[in-house]
Parts: sequence; C-alpha cells; structure tokens
Amino acid sequence: PDGWQRFSEQEPDFFPPDLREVIERRYLGDVQNWAIAMDQREFTFCHGDYEVDNVLYRDGRPWIVDWQMCLRTCPGVDLAFFLASSCHNLVDHERELLDTYRDAFTAAGGPAWSHDRLMEDLVWGLMFWVAGQPLLVMSDTSVYGEHGARIDRRFRTFLEGTRDAAVRWDMAGVLG
Repeated sequence: PDGWQRFSEQEPDFFPPDLREVIERRYLGDVQNWAIAMDQREFTFCHGDYEVDNVLYRDGRPWIVDWQMCLRTCPGVDLAFFLASSCHNLVDHERELLDTYRDAFTAAGGPAWSHDRLMEDLVWGLMFWVAGQPLLVMSDTSVYGEHGARIDRRFRTFLEGTRDAAVRWDMAGVLG
C-alpha cells in the first residue's frame, strides 16, 4: 500500500478513477479477503512470470525459462500477464487468441470455459499484476548496471500493458 500511494502521488492520473478505486478497495485495502476469494477459484500450475522474454525458441519450438516464481493459482494469472505485457500488437486479434486458448486448454484436460468465464479469470489473474507493477516502475534499477535502462522500459511497458488490459477487460465492472 505504501508503494501504491507513492506511485499515485507521482502519477495521479495514470489509472482511471474507477479502476484505481476497485484496486484500492478490493485488493490493497482487503488483501486477506482477496486471497480467500482467489482460493475459491480453479487452480493449475502456473509459471508466475510468463512474458515474452521468458520464451526462447530452438528448432522452431518454444522453451519456457525463468521458473523461480512458479506457483499453483488460477490459470488467468499467466495468460493475463502474457497478454498484457507481451502482446500489445495483437490486441485486435485478442478474441481469436482467447478462443484458441480456450479450445487448447479444454483439449488438454482443462475446464471447458465460456468466453465470459475466461474473461473473468483474466481479470482475477491480472489484479496482482496491475496493482504490483507500480512498485516495479518505482524500483531502483541501477543494480542492473548498463541494463537498468532496458529494465526501466520493460517495467513501464508492463505497467502500461496491465493498466490497458484492466480497462479493456473492464476490471472495475467485473470486480466492482
């Protein structure tokens, strides 16, 4: 909450008022009940930091790396962060991508979600990221040396992407 407050003071207009309010009330202001509600959702094994820099390709096949944040949580966590952080150029094709994901997830033994149910899971999965990204943007990246500027750009891209996805997926309305 302190980091969120500092970010809000530095960039008071970054989040739309309705989104800011739902993040502060439903997550930051009541994280215990948020965790209880999250625990009631369907769970699966997730990467925990699934974004494009953690996908390498060899012989045309993807290799997922950087597994130190893996956890058991709702499937929307990985999918939401990947779409919000790494797919800005695919927003116009988001519905098609999500339909393909739902079909593949079901075929692999996952639940047969409706589009609306998947969107709800994305919103729930995105909350951690959209509320937490301001802290990363405000962090001291000088410890990365010459790579600090790149890290700053990545964190800003993640922040803007999670905010934009939260607005696009109507987080304020879904969780209001």
